[in-house]
Amino acid sequence: MPKRAQPDSEPVLDRSSAAGVAPPSPKRTKVANPDTPTDQELTNAESSNDAAASTSTAPAGKKQKKKKSVAKTTDTNTIPIHRGKFKLRYLQKHAFLIRRADPAVGLLVSCSPATETRAIGQLRSFADAWLPKLFPDAHAAYPDLEPANDVDLQYVADEEEDDKKKKPRPAAVDKGDKTALFQMADTGSAGLLFLRFRNNVAPSEFVLRLFDFLAASPDKKHAQETDLSFCHRFLPMSHVASAATQTDIVDTFGPLLSNVDTFGLDTSDAPATDGRKRSVAIYVEARNAPAINRQSLTLALGEHLPNTMCVDLKTPDVVILVSVFKSVAGMSIVLGHDYRRLHKFNIQKL
Repeated sequence: MPKRAQPDSEPVLDRSSAAGVAPPSPKRTKVANPDTPTDQELTNAESSNDAAASTSTAPAGKKQKKKKSVAKTTDTNTIPIHRGKFKLRYLQKHAFLIRRADPAVGLLVSCSPATETRAIGQLRSFADAWLPKLFPDAHAAYPDLEPANDVDLQYVADEEEDDKKKKPRPAAVDKGDKTALFQMADTGSAGLLFLRFRNNVAPSEFVLRLFDFLAASPDKKHAQETDLSFCHRFLPMSHVASAATQTDIVDTFGPLLSNVDTFGLDTSDAPATDGRKRSVAIYVEARNAPAINRQSLTLALGEHLPNTMCVDLKTPDVVILVSVFKSVAGMSIVLGHDYRRLHKFNIQKL
């Protein structure tokens, strides 16, 4: 056999390989590939894609503007205060509206949600300024309420020792301001205010005279855009009742509708009926009152109307306004032509 050619140099054997241990593999360094994106580049790309997707719905050539709150963008000199603190300091309790000894009358004013505190500041300032102008003889009127006896005499002990231990209770003190012409009450409903009248002026007369004056005044635009920019409808509430159930409302307002056929006939601006029956319409509104069905309440109140009247929901001669908010119901009766010509008492549409 031919002999194999010997290599010029013998291979050097590693001691670790001779002992049966694999030699350690050399460390490899990663070489960055310019075509492969890094993790940071992937994160940035995802965030840019999300931003592009959110702005894809906006029209081309327009940038989306951040919505600013009404309180920061409007200078109305009103009270920018939190509603929780506002209720404790400036609003009368909701339950005070249905006290029998002190019945409440006033205006139910609507506003945009989340602007109640601003609207209250505008409403109070405007009402305090305009009531003396429209009614020079207006003055504050508060009922004389005797403090109720909190102790029942039949449970008082006859023993002298118990009488000595008991301390006499101080007389009740009314913390309310007896000179204020108006009070704000809590309605318990968003976008709804109640301006309680503490004067000798009827709410319906105040609304009619105010709207007639502003309609013919050059200050109408200023009142709509500045003085009452957050306020919309001014509904007079001449009667107030508990709205716990529909029966409570009907029992209180039903007897008041028996003579509604003669309402407004003694006024000089009442439209002539030409011998026909006078028409009537009942408009019911309900807010934050899930237990009240508007249609059922309308039919129940309609049963108390006199038979000499007919129903006309488009151009009635007499309009009965019923508004239910939380546990209180208010009602007012106005002439139909006043309700229509004053745009349903919406001051922004005058």
